[in-house]
Amino acid sequence: MTKVNLISGICNAEAALLGLLSEAPKHPYEIMKDIETRDIQSWTDLSKATIYKMLRRLELKKLVQVKTKVSQGDRAKHVYSMLPAGRKALKEFLRQELSNHVTSKSPFDVAIYWSDVLPKGDVHSHLLQYQGQLQKAIEFWHCMVGYLAECGCPESDQALCDRKAHMLQGEMKWLKRYMEKLKHGN
Repeated sequence: MTKVNLISGICNAEAALLGLLSEAPKHPYEIMKDIETRDIQSWTDLSKATIYKMLRRLELKKLVQVKTKVSQGDRAKHVYSMLPAGRKALKEFLRQELSNHVTSKSPFDVAIYWSDVLPKGDVHSHLLQYQGQLQKAIEFWHCMVGYLAECGCPESDQALCDRKAHMLQGEMKWLKRYMEKLKHGN
């Protein structure tokens, strides 16, 4: 179930799509490329598979408009752009979410909670795998910060990656402490 921001009336995926359209009007293929190159599906509910559904939903809400352009070879090309109501909804979403902390729900939390069902050796072995994946993710997000800085990307783009790296570093700190407790039986 997708959570809709009550103030703006849009969900995470719709906000991400409006964010992309706030940069410039785009054809769905351009949006797909943006999602892929920016890895947007890893930090929003927007994916390449949901683009058309989200665009249609935003069109019905009168937040975006579609114009059909005829390209070479008489092919119709739909280009979506944000309407003033869409810009307003995006701004409302941003204001609300920038000031609202939400603790995310994770299958990992379920696994930790009931991990005592497994033998301690199994738990430790799987947590070691998790630790390796966590370390790779931390390195990735740190690299992204540097890459975005080199490319001259906006500070907000860099801040997202830096936030991810710092959150994962906190997770790593917790994980090491927890694994130490498991090892010593405390």
